[in-house]
Amino acid sequence: MELSELLKEYRKVNNLSQTDLANKLYVSKQAVSKWETKRGYPDINTLKDIALLLDCSIDELVGLEKKEIKNNKKKLFLIISLFLSIISIFLLIFFIVRCHITDRKTSLINKTEEELKITLPKVESFDEIKYDRWYQADPFLPKDMYYFIFKYDLMIDNSWMNELNNDLLNNINIDLYDYPTKCDYFKLVSNKGINNDININTINIIEYHLYCYIKEEKRLICIIFNQ
Repeated sequence: MELSELLKEYRKVNNLSQTDLANKLYVSKQAVSKWETKRGYPDINTLKDIALLLDCSIDELVGLEKKEIKNNKKKLFLIISLFLSIISIFLLIFFIVRCHITDRKTSLINKTEEELKITLPKVESFDEIKYDRWYQADPFLPKDMYYFIFKYDLMIDNSWMNELNNDLLNNINIDLYDYPTKCDYFKLVSNKGINNDININTINIIEYHLYCYIKEEKRLICIIFNQ
């Protein structure tokens, strides 16, 4: 590109009209027009002033060093677009995960209320832990655990236990003994039937839900295992 074209391009990039540039250089508008139509050329001192005003070097202005104005603008646009796309993807993933967690939380609240035959207090915190590897290695080890932390105390009735007894010890895996001993109340709920997740077609599996409540923390833990 020649001086005339580059001068016009840099002037427009800087949002200057021919009159604006002429006023800043203390020359006439006609002089700027001549430079941009190759009917005249600025002297070396004026070139320095033009380069300073248009934020470029003299070499860039006369075409000895190409300044990729348009390319730089495109690159900036692409970078901003990519950044916004990444942010959008993260927000979408966050929203999907959040919805999944909320749905799972609601499902577990409903299941817990149905099994315990109570209405749970407001849940302030929830988490779930999957023991897939344990469960694959031994189907009688815990396969799932979740807990709620409530805003208010859980209503405990006479169906809850606060001491270990033989019936409980006979029905829970030895690996789970530690949970009832460290909580204030506990309850064991069974669901009889065939567990389709296990490749043992000839054995009746009973799924147990061991609920442990820690009063001080207002935490209700549910451990799911087979027996």
